[in-house]
Amino acid sequence: MTTASVQAGAVGVDGVMSSVAGAPVHLTDCPRCGYDLGGVIKAWSASCPLEGECSECGLTFAWCDVILGSLRPPKWSFEHAKRWLVWRLERTLARSLTPWRLWRTLRMEHPVRLGRLAVYLIGALVVYTTTLLVLGIAEPLVWNAVQGRGAWTWTQMSRENGAALVVRAIWPYSDRYWSGGSSLDGTAPLLCIISAATMLVPVCFVLLPSTLRSCRVRRVHLVRIGAYSVAGVTAPWLLLRMIDLFAASGLMVPLVWVIETKWLAPTGSALWLLFYWPLACRQYLRLPHALGVGVSIAAISLLLT
Repeated sequence: MTTASVQAGAVGVDGVMSSVAGAPVHLTDCPRCGYDLGGVIKAWSASCPLEGECSECGLTFAWCDVILGSLRPPKWSFEHAKRWLVWRLERTLARSLTPWRLWRTLRMEHPVRLGRLAVYLIGALVVYTTTLLVLGIAEPLVWNAVQGRGAWTWTQMSRENGAALVVRAIWPYSDRYWSGGSSLDGTAPLLCIISAATMLVPVCFVLLPSTLRSCRVRRVHLVRIGAYSVAGVTAPWLLLRMIDLFAASGLMVPLVWVIETKWLAPTGSALWLLFYWPLACRQYLRLPHALGVGVSIAAISLLLT
């Protein structure tokens, strides 16, 4: 094994503790399974190896990542921010849409902050709902302006549609509120199916006991992967809403005239899960047969819903 000419006593990692974002973390545990590697470190005498392998799960890692991983989280990470900065939430959401970049910089060596992940999920859903609301209100305004009826004022909107328009803007998945029409009409059951599948994917790892038994993946890693998948799952629904807005403005032919658009958003979300989880299994969890494992658990979750 390649070794560095660093004296073990100078490393100073025995019993190392770190406090990032207020939570103490042992830095001598295996990133994937949590096995205590302190005994291996105590066995170092003249030098410390650059790489190691966990005897429990077989993960190969760089010792510098294990020892220093939690001391250098990604600068964009909302999960590890020392201050609650909105721009970090925005950057984390943007990074979640490119998972190959997300998992290249966010690694198992960085401690999982479950509380921050919960806040991130709430923030992501607030951003999604707010964007949906803005697009939903803008669509009839643009449509009436293009048709030469003049842009509605807030008074006219309140008098002619009232709360129904606002309800539809927030929940545009049903066609029972008003007759404006939307590509998201009738997609409420499909949204429920996709939402259930998104939450089921981490649970479906239990259906692959051999993978969990051999690699001993800690559940908190599955929670982290699932939390960061939400941005990509919701993106197709926002995209379809934007298509409606462009169609209302006359910039493009409404897709509803060509194909059954209500299937575009759920199909896009399902394809996202089938792409996202294999990538996370390979880049983040570093599992053997990552492609097969990722596709299997995503497919099982979709079939179960």
